[in-house]
Amino acid sequence: MGTVTIGLARIKTDSRVRVFSSYDPVLKDALKGIPGARWDPKGKCWHYPCSPVVAPKIIEALHDNNYQPQWDENFDNLLHLARAHEKAQGNKEASAEDLLQPEVRKTDAWLHQLRGYNFAKTLPATLLAMYMGTGKSKTAIDILQNMDGVSRVLILCPMSVTEVWPKEFEKHAVKEYNLTVLNKGSVKKRAEQAEKTLSRATENNPAIIVINYESAWREPLGASKKGSKGLFLNVEWDLVIADEIHKIKAPGGKCSRFCSKLNARKKLGLTGTPLPHSPLDAYAQFRFLDPAVFGTSNLTFKNRYAVTKSFRNFEKVVGYQNMDDFYEKFYSITFRAEKDVLDLPEAVHVERYCSMSPKNSRVYEQMKEDLRTWLNEMSDKVSANNVLTKLLRLAQIADGFVKNDEGRIQELGDHKDAILKETIDEIEASEAVVVFARFQHDLDSIAGVCRDLDRPCYELSGRVNERQEWQEFAETNPETAPVIAVQIQAGGVGIDLTMAHYCIYYSVGYSLGDYEQSEARVHRPGQERNVTYVHLITQNTVDEDIYEALDGRREIVNSVLNGYGMEVEI
Repeated sequence: MGTVTIGLARIKTDSRVRVFSSYDPVLKDALKGIPGARWDPKGKCWHYPCSPVVAPKIIEALHDNNYQPQWDENFDNLLHLARAHEKAQGNKEASAEDLLQPEVRKTDAWLHQLRGYNFAKTLPATLLAMYMGTGKSKTAIDILQNMDGVSRVLILCPMSVTEVWPKEFEKHAVKEYNLTVLNKGSVKKRAEQAEKTLSRATENNPAIIVINYESAWREPLGASKKGSKGLFLNVEWDLVIADEIHKIKAPGGKCSRFCSKLNARKKLGLTGTPLPHSPLDAYAQFRFLDPAVFGTSNLTFKNRYAVTKSFRNFEKVVGYQNMDDFYEKFYSITFRAEKDVLDLPEAVHVERYCSMSPKNSRVYEQMKEDLRTWLNEMSDKVSANNVLTKLLRLAQIADGFVKNDEGRIQELGDHKDAILKETIDEIEASEAVVVFARFQHDLDSIAGVCRDLDRPCYELSGRVNERQEWQEFAETNPETAPVIAVQIQAGGVGIDLTMAHYCIYYSVGYSLGDYEQSEARVHRPGQERNVTYVHLITQNTVDEDIYEALDGRREIVNSVLNGYGMEVEI
């Protein structure tokens, strides 16, 4: 039996597990197969992420190949964490009597929050995949308040959620924190404010910085002009919370790559939709949380779990494989709480169909024919983005307009406006209404319909936020409740629309994450009445394809998350 030495080392700003291995082809294959493995030819050793997930895998690989491991005190601590990690799995289904409430807390945790807290408290990285409204913010704050030696905390979130976090701390925090929200001014000004806040940070006066994803990675916060690390990457954070972590699911995105480089003692990911489109959405999120789970190569990850076929000049995912392995790894650091933990009123979905005018239909069919011709003629130059751009045009025509290459709008029909008008007119004037739409032109159409009906209309989109005015008008004018037109991408997260229990979808996109997030703005804790969702669909168009695609993605994601139907074909 040979002997192999294991130790921990600091490589630049990262701690790495190092396994010094003599040449043995069988052992090499075993060590290479552990996620995150990298061979160091100079040091003649394997490097792994410093994670309790990877530690027992290394020991198992050595024992299976008749090698005796020797390790230092630091690796021994990692093995202790691994045992705590194994114990934490049992907390997912434990009863309230078997679990400890957080020692520092303002209010007792609900059972599912208690399970999530006890699962995550000892782990260096956790994904809290808790449905919208189940109280994942409270769980995260309870975890923070019960950590030792905390002085620097970073909370990353969408812009619309930055103002929510101070309210959550006011509601759930017992300890005093120096909480700074960086959502105004240039990135340079925000960096100056962040530096000032961090310079005063101590264990007695911890600093919490809240900032939106799109600002965090920019110079001088995430990088500097000279290519060196920016402010946030030079800080050793005690805790980093990635709220709505599915926003960093694109592995090649600048924000996603920035997050993967953050140095933190503990990391939390919060989301109600961990896999907005497919199992492949997990890679970048776990690369930030714990790269030892799925490794550090997106290509290896995709080859392991996706089934692809060549389509024109790009690879198309046509199914998923090895899902039992995916399920086991995904839940190694994931706690999930579904909607059924909430005592919510019923939600009803209604579909209303409309038809295009002859003129509108001719334009639509011509665009479809142009798309077919274009695909045939450009077979060697077609990309997924180009196809999506063409489908975007079809979706616009299905809504009754088209934008030409110069950006000018051409009106084609009012079929959706007519059915929207009919739908809103059937709802009592005293009932507030939410209308979700994909395009800004759709928002303008919704406002026009409301003017015709003498219904006040407010907007929540990338260009304006009138949610507060909508709510105030509804509260002070009970006989004439207003409509709020919400761009689905802008109103998907961090917004409470429970004042309404009628929700109309004028148009939707292909993002399952955006769609489910928007649903949960209305059907969430605080909603006391049954919710009715009305979907406006133009017959025989891409509208029907979009809803079919969303249903298919939901089925795939649920199959993966629930651990059944594991080998999935699209």
